[in-house]
Amino acid sequence: MIFLCVTFYSCEQNSTGVNNSEEYVNLKYPFTLNSFWYYTTKNVTVNIRPDSIKNYFNQDTLTGFGISEFISDTVIYTDTLRILKNEFSLSGHSSVTYEYYLQTDSGLIRKAYLFSGSNLGPYRGDIMYEYNKKIFNSAEDIFLRADLNLSNTDTLLTIDDPPVRVLKYPAELNTDWSLFSSDYLKIRKKYTGFQNVSIFGNKFRCAVISRYFYFNSSLPDNNYIFTDYFSKEGIVKREILIKDISILNKTGEQIGLIDLSELSYVTIYNIR
Repeated sequence: MIFLCVTFYSCEQNSTGVNNSEEYVNLKYPFTLNSFWYYTTKNVTVNIRPDSIKNYFNQDTLTGFGISEFISDTVIYTDTLRILKNEFSLSGHSSVTYEYYLQTDSGLIRKAYLFSGSNLGPYRGDIMYEYNKKIFNSAEDIFLRADLNLSNTDTLLTIDDPPVRVLKYPAELNTDWSLFSSDYLKIRKKYTGFQNVSIFGNKFRCAVISRYFYFNSSLPDNNYIFTDYFSKEGIVKREILIKDISILNKTGEQIGLIDLSELSYVTIYNIR
């Protein structure tokens, strides 16, 4: 997961209306070795219905902590790539991801990844989660698998074929591109606006990137809302809302619906 940002607590909702200024035309992802970002993730189950299934859920906000860092360079085939190490822990259940990136004038490209660690979501009891005909063991697993379709069982280096264009340069309004494509799922990204994000009194000028999910359809799924706020310091905020997730009992019968909300932001960062 490429997620680098700074501590925040509010966001000005108005668009700046500027899409060709130098700060956006020249906007690129921070890419220096030993740069690091500590971040916090908060997710919560909301809109649980009917009330009879509420006993299955911890309705408090679950808080996770992580650090992302560009740790070294390596060569894969003929490409010199930079390794982003991401460590994340939620209630004692940890995950470590290594992603291998190439920065070009036209975008940030992921060429490979390695994922290890335990499943992030033990909070399911005797229930399962179904969304667009896929079954998940936990709510957190839905968020995990949505981000570039990482598998939670990979212990060997996986080469992205084709490579994944995580960001496209320059950051111009309405520019869109393909992030991921398979027979079941297509994901596209698009620059949809510009905003000032306020972080404890500091304002960061951000390009807003919306992510659209197409599940065997020519139209995006309106129940899956995924937004990044991208500044020269990295992605300063990430918001995810997934609505109308089916809850199944251990025999596979639907017993209710929920929505999931996740917010991520960085608390400390250092760009070398």
